[in-house]
Amino acid sequence: MKIDDNFSVLELDLGAAERVRALGAYYTPDAIATAVATWAVRTGSENILEPTAGGGALLTAAHARARHLGHALPWRATAYDIDAHAIRNLNLLMLDGLIVQQADFLTVHPNPHKKFDLVLANPPFTRNHALADAQRDYLRKRFQTKGPAGLWVYILLHSLAFLTVGGRLASVVPRSILFTNYGDSFLRRLCKCFGFVGVYELASKPSWSSHAEEAGAVVLAEDYLVSSCSSYERGSLGNDGSTTVSSTAPSEAFEEIAKNCKSLGEISSISIGAVTGRNEVFLLSEHDRKKSGIPYDDLRPAVSRRRQISGITLSLEDLNQMASDGQKTWLLYPRKLTRAVSNHLSKIPESDRAKVVWFKKRSPWWKVQVASRYDAVFTYMNDAGPRVVRLEPGIVCTNTLHKLEFKPSTSEQAKYSALLSPISTFGQVAAEKIGRAYSGGVLKFELREARNLPIVISPSFNESLLSKVDGMLRNNDIVQAAQTVDEAFMPQLFGASWRDAQRTLIYELDTLRAARRKKGKDR
Repeated sequence: MKIDDNFSVLELDLGAAERVRALGAYYTPDAIATAVATWAVRTGSENILEPTAGGGALLTAAHARARHLGHALPWRATAYDIDAHAIRNLNLLMLDGLIVQQADFLTVHPNPHKKFDLVLANPPFTRNHALADAQRDYLRKRFQTKGPAGLWVYILLHSLAFLTVGGRLASVVPRSILFTNYGDSFLRRLCKCFGFVGVYELASKPSWSSHAEEAGAVVLAEDYLVSSCSSYERGSLGNDGSTTVSSTAPSEAFEEIAKNCKSLGEISSISIGAVTGRNEVFLLSEHDRKKSGIPYDDLRPAVSRRRQISGITLSLEDLNQMASDGQKTWLLYPRKLTRAVSNHLSKIPESDRAKVVWFKKRSPWWKVQVASRYDAVFTYMNDAGPRVVRLEPGIVCTNTLHKLEFKPSTSEQAKYSALLSPISTFGQVAAEKIGRAYSGGVLKFELREARNLPIVISPSFNESLLSKVDGMLRNNDIVQAAQTVDEAFMPQLFGASWRDAQRTLIYELDTLRAARRKKGKDR
């Protein structure tokens, strides 16, 4: 798709504070700029492109790095920014060899006769939902992307057209790149055109100019169009520009068990749960139901929170008790728009009804789309590992949990395995390797990760074991539950030495989990 010269991300008749918010401006702290420039600037003779220069910290650090290397040739850099205020400040830096141009970089055409050795960037962190519909559609078509990619993705993809063969890319990005599907998709796209790609967490939480809480990360790539790489490296970036690779090498015990596994996606279909568009209205407690006068026939029992799950089974009785205790476990699912239902729905203003995407997708807007079967749910936001939880027929789940439906070919033994395997020490180790660390140290699973979770298929997994483990979990005895599942299948694989294999897995789990939680606390 051709560049639209009239396309502009934002109109900038704004005050200073509004300008920062509108631009998604997180001007680079000096320490991070120095670390990135130390990695990126190798000779001091690079011709550098900064597509959204902002406060100029990266350029200043690159200039200092070039002077430190002592290269005799003039330093060269071209900087763009849409903000006139930023352009004025960039000119005040008085960096020799710097060309400054005010423009929306996405409207700039690459010059085939002038390529850059290095793209050094900190693009706006503007999120997908902050873009106007027309802008979002235009960018997705132009760059052939899917999912809720932020503006930074498009700016970095456009910058590749300015790179020379063998060039490098070094960019500060939102930390969401580490745990979102669109972040993974962007990195894999880079892998196709760079010989090396890495994404790194920062050694310490940045002190952004906007005082935002964003943790940030850094993408580093080199050898543009020289070769490609099969996957990207993950690790951390030190203040000295050095990178440390995350250790994910599996133990022999882990690999031996993995041989006896199927992925959860092989035995089940996993998708998002029901989307209400406004949970605080569409989910009710028993008190809410009585107050609104809504009959049970207009409701469906629903699980919507991780904390509503204690074991690995969930019954209608469990939900009824929670509803009586004040939890919202009734989903509004009316047969028709009665007066009681209309009065309850009036809590959603007319203006909101026109804005919410899911309301516009549904006909009628108040009829939540639910599936015919909900065999189980997958808890995708976790601290001590995910659970696959069996639902009693009639229960639905919202999109705060993943919906799981077993395939027709899945045996009863495999179903028990899907419920019990994640509780095992092996299952918890696998979860740490596959899941993504989220802010606060929470372990998150997008649909792709959930489908890839390995499930131990064992003849020892049955209804009796399920009932025993469910009771332990309901009593919050997580350690004993894992021990019980381990005892059921590990001796079959390791014989008398199974406890040695278990100790190896426990050490592996403790190491991975501690590292994840520490990262969360640092943020």
